Amino acid sequence: MDPAAARRKAERWIGVAEKLLMARDLEGCKQFVSQARADDPTVPGADDLAAAADILLSAQRRRLATGAPNPYAVLGLDCADPASRDPDVVHSAYRRLSLLLNRSHPDRPCLHAFADAARLVAEAWAFLFDPVRKASLDSSLDAAAAAAAPSPASRSLSTEAAAAAEAAVTAASLATACSRGTGGGLGGVDAAGAAKARAAATRR
Repeated sequence: MDPAAARRKAERWIGVAEKLLMARDLEGCKQFVSQARADDPTVPGADDLAAAADILLSAQRRRLATGAPNPYAVLGLDCADPASRDPDVVHSAYRRLSLLLNRSHPDRPCLHAFADAARLVAEAWAFLFDPVRKASLDSSLDAAAAAAAPSPASRSLSTEAAAAAEAAVTAASLATACSRGTGGGLGGVDAAGAAKARAAATRR
């Protein structure tokens, strides 16, 4: 496709994504941003739209026990990864998102959505910038992860159960093979044939 035509098409998708963000159809917004990037990876407006949609989705779906949004998730960080909790990493994520959201043109139709996303980012940064609150959250996250992990005893029981099941299957297979050899099945036919062959060889 001609680059100019691709840019025009991508800009149309960006326009649709802006309207969807304004309507808080966040998944729809992300889909049209992806389509715009597929047509023109450098189309203006894609990065901040995607960032705003991701932030608002994280605030809805990733919440703490208190009901507040998970500040790490708001900043696009994986709180299960210790490296993501590093203060420098947190600060870098905050700066990147703040620059993306605050450079948005004031006459865009989704301005209020950008403002809400920027507020969430600022609140997440304020939470994680406080060493006491951050340490308390990190401790809670570590405790939750430890509680969710299987204990050594349960892992040992699972291994023993798997070994017992494998032994039972092996025993059943051997029993089936033995019954075939002594019964009237295929094993019995093979055994009779072998006996006749040995008798014939003896007569010779």
